[in-house]
Amino acid sequence: MTVKAYLSQALFLDQKIDSKFIQLEYLRSLAEKSISVLSDMPSGSITINDKMANIIAKIVDLETELKTEIETLLDLKKEITQVINSVKDQELSVLLEMRYLANMDWHTIADKLKYELRNTYYLHGKALQQVKIERNL
Repeated sequence: MTVKAYLSQALFLDQKIDSKFIQLEYLRSLAEKSISVLSDMPSGSITINDKMANIIAKIVDLETELKTEIETLLDLKKEITQVINSVKDQELSVLLEMRYLANMDWHTIADKLKYELRNTYYLHGKALQQVKIERNL
């Protein structure tokens, strides 16, 4: 694994978590719609109750997955923070933090650091060369 791929793990996991939150929001909306349908139906509709139970089970499963992935993300970001802090040049360290911990896009980073985009890419390459990772790449 390259240094860039190692640092990008948190970006991708963060995106995966965001996607699961969207799925969770959809399932909750579906559950709310099912509740309103249930309240309009005559009592004793087992098929609808089974569908509702299935939706609730999916919500619970997804919430469990999210909790696990969030814990993994927090551990990974802590580890990546330690790796980024090993870069002695503060400017390069901040650039890496902005990209890999704060999930900023390159244009935002360039703007905040008051550099041209091309210089930001150059500094990123320079920063990656200074990253020291203890574990196997």
